[in-house]
Amino acid sequence: MIHIEIQGYHESDFPKRVYHCNYRIFDRFGEKVISVALLTDDDPEFRENIYDISQWGFWLHFEFPVVKLLDYRHKWNELERDPNPFAIATMAFLKTVETQGNEQDRYQWKKHFLLELYRRGLSRETIVALFEFIGVIMALPEVKDEELYDEINKTTEEKQMSVLAVAERVGMKKGLKQTISDILEIKFGMAGLELFKPVEQITDLEVLQKIRTGLKQARSLEEAEALIRTSWL
Repeated sequence: MIHIEIQGYHESDFPKRVYHCNYRIFDRFGEKVISVALLTDDDPEFRENIYDISQWGFWLHFEFPVVKLLDYRHKWNELERDPNPFAIATMAFLKTVETQGNEQDRYQWKKHFLLELYRRGLSRETIVALFEFIGVIMALPEVKDEELYDEINKTTEEKQMSVLAVAERVGMKKGLKQTISDILEIKFGMAGLELFKPVEQITDLEVLQKIRTGLKQARSLEEAEALIRTSWL
């Protein structure tokens, strides 16, 4: 059995936690368990992978391999040539770290990766999944994301970008629905979340945008309910 632990921050007890998970899986299934760690943090020095216990003649040594995404900074040319979809995901991660605090550079790299999804001839399902992944990790202010999507749709490849357009709209709808849910919960608590139930069924991007904008101004639960009801019209 293979146990993959994904770790995105420095943790001094990380090896101990991996050991506990390894043993619990072994105890549950009674099979050999190989633990591997994928380190997605931005600290080049964090590579903890050994858990030791040694006392009174007792000795336990637990060591597991780690894959550090930051190490792929020196393999950029290989990633660009690699057809594996995870190569794009890795490059997007590396540029996310590199562009911290630089909104314009992140904007340009995000656009590059989203266009690259189509150019690589990936399946529709893979494009949609990677589109959402890149959209999340390479976070931009909402207004910049909308500007980016508009720019992508106006490229000279527009006629060939139907699959990417689907991914773009799927990602935006998902993000809009989450934003609407957050606004309703923050403003009106559980009663607000009840209002979100019909919103989950909405597929029209423009309607979702209208609801999100209106909810920011809504001063009462009644106003929010009326806005959601009339947005269908």
